[in-house]
Amino acid sequence: GTQEPLLPEKGQPQANFLLEDGDTRTQATVAQQYVDVLTLINECLQMDGGDPRCRGLLEDEGVCLELLRILPDWEKVDTQGELTLERELAMQLFEGKCRLVVNVTRAGWTRGRAFSEIAYRFHKAFDAKTVSEVDKFFPDVEGSYVDPCDWVLRLQTMAFTEMFDSIPQDMRSTTEQIEKLSKSKADLGLELFRPDVELQAVIDGADSVMKSRQLAIKCDLKCCEMPHRDATQALRTVLSSFCENLVLRPNFQQKSEVQRTLGFLLSDGEVWRLDKVDFRLEDGGDVESWIPTGNVGLMSKFLVADGDKLITVMPLDDATFTFHLSQVKEIEKPRQLAQGMQNGWPSHDTNMLKLLSSWVDSTMQAMSQQQQEAGGLLTKFQEFRRTIEGDAVTAIDEQVAQLVHYRRSTVQPAHCECLAWFRELEGTAKVEQITASRATHFRYLEEYEEIHERYRKYLETRVTRMFQWSDTVREKIEKTDGNMADAMKHLRQETNDYWAALENTVTEEAMRQQREAEKKQRLAQEEQEKAAKEAEEAQKQAEEQRKHIEENMQRFRQETQQTFVVVELSGQEKEVADTAEEEARSQYTELQEKRRALLATGGKMEGETRELHEALEAQAKVAESAAKRAKAAEERLNEAGQQHSELLEQLTQFQQSCLDEENALKLRLQQAGRASDEAKKRIQDLELEVAGARKANQDLKDQLSAKAKE
Repeated sequence: GTQEPLLPEKGQPQANFLLEDGDTRTQATVAQQYVDVLTLINECLQMDGGDPRCRGLLEDEGVCLELLRILPDWEKVDTQGELTLERELAMQLFEGKCRLVVNVTRAGWTRGRAFSEIAYRFHKAFDAKTVSEVDKFFPDVEGSYVDPCDWVLRLQTMAFTEMFDSIPQDMRSTTEQIEKLSKSKADLGLELFRPDVELQAVIDGADSVMKSRQLAIKCDLKCCEMPHRDATQALRTVLSSFCENLVLRPNFQQKSEVQRTLGFLLSDGEVWRLDKVDFRLEDGGDVESWIPTGNVGLMSKFLVADGDKLITVMPLDDATFTFHLSQVKEIEKPRQLAQGMQNGWPSHDTNMLKLLSSWVDSTMQAMSQQQQEAGGLLTKFQEFRRTIEGDAVTAIDEQVAQLVHYRRSTVQPAHCECLAWFRELEGTAKVEQITASRATHFRYLEEYEEIHERYRKYLETRVTRMFQWSDTVREKIEKTDGNMADAMKHLRQETNDYWAALENTVTEEAMRQQREAEKKQRLAQEEQEKAAKEAEEAQKQAEEQRKHIEENMQRFRQETQQTFVVVELSGQEKEVADTAEEEARSQYTELQEKRRALLATGGKMEGETRELHEALEAQAKVAESAAKRAKAAEERLNEAGQQHSELLEQLTQFQQSCLDEENALKLRLQQAGRASDEAKKRIQDLELEVAGARKANQDLKDQLSAKAKE
């Protein structure tokens, strides 16, 4: 308090919020009221949504000086106490102090150079501290992921960055003007950003941010140590603090509770993403892990709506949740690319990005050269810049590689999954299959082109704006954009060549198939004619065979009839012979009797005897001749019977062979009929195939003609 107008004189009203005699409030209560007053003023002075009448009051220097009176000094934010509440309130006081100074200077610099003196007083009242000095007021807490010292350094750095951005552009557009901002009052400067104080504090905070870059932490929410209602509310607050891309962004009301629940400090501009959630339902129980894909699924995984309130889907009495968080870079590749992707590529305005956008090399160099030993500030600053640029270039390469992989697996004709089944056909695909596959492939190609163009626009607008201070990144963007344009052109050409070659092949194949179909049709017609001719010849042969069989049957009938006649005649002759033989025998017997009678009477007349003897001999010859004739007739009868049997057997065999031949002829006629029907059916199928081939060929010609017109 040595600079007289800077701090109030003794005897003047003090807004130091210290306990007086007889005050029954606790120190924590007073500190909380102090925080509430700073919060109220900051909300009124917010540039976005704040009351313009409140900001207009800052044109009065007296109002600004009154605001200086309530700025907490480092003694009031000392956290040597052991109570967690006191430490948290002290840090909230410092955060409120930073916000108040930023809001006042941001609104005050709208007055231009007239605000220079008030700005100087606020810079002095801010009383920037380097890392060694901050550590005395905010010692590190053992086991914490973000130590209070680092947290304060980062708040201080970002406060000075925003205070520098608030200075009108016409007061920092030249090297001389920038040097004046860092020069002391004795050297006719504004003494706002001294190299050994404010700039050193900026570099210390940036160094703290860079050391924790890509830090991964685990935060436990032990619901088992809370009342059920408090555990449910704490879980709901934490889950609702994650935005759509699973980045932890609690609002002003949630921030304090989230910090207290998860046990680590959050700074504006630090981007923490949720990677995984582990939970177990009892001590020593199995741990279940779950990787979320969005904040909607995150909330519904553990909480469900029951009327107007949310209830947990599992008992929380013994539950412990572990949230795995990691700091993300300015740009990074998405977890996966998908058709119709809407969220785009992740990009984050981190503290380092804001710092590098404000404190460019020329500014840092112009300010730091006021001090001989400040060259190290510029060196560190350039190291930070090269690291951020290198990470950005690497991220762009990873994004492009991811896009290339997606292009290869989705739309590149030789490798894409949508044509995998089509490539397995190995050139045997039909025209309708080619048409359907081509339409599907071009639909995927259009969707990829949309993603491709969206990414180019993302680089051209979003990333270029983020890294407008970096020649390295902008050159990388220009080179990548050119390569992507060439790649897209090559992909379109490759796709057109692929389908054109396939369509040409299909056209030649269609013509070949048409020729083959016509040839098959001719052969089928020839086969049909041959089958018809064979059927006609077989029918003719069958008719001739039938006639031949009828003639043979007639001949056999005649021969059989003749045989019957011969047999009948032979039987008649035998009967005559038998009758003659019997008559001869009878006459012979009578003659013998007469002879015996004559011999018994002593022989009568010799003449009668001779006559009788002669008659007897003649009759014996007649009987012998009749016997011979009967025997010959019997032999002829036997021979005729044998011939008849043979003829009957031959007739039976002939009838059987005729029946077999008739059946064979019927079978041949049936086969010829079936062959004729099959030939007709084949001709019909081939006619349809030829018509289809001609139509497909004509459709393909029409498509090629239409494509050529396009």
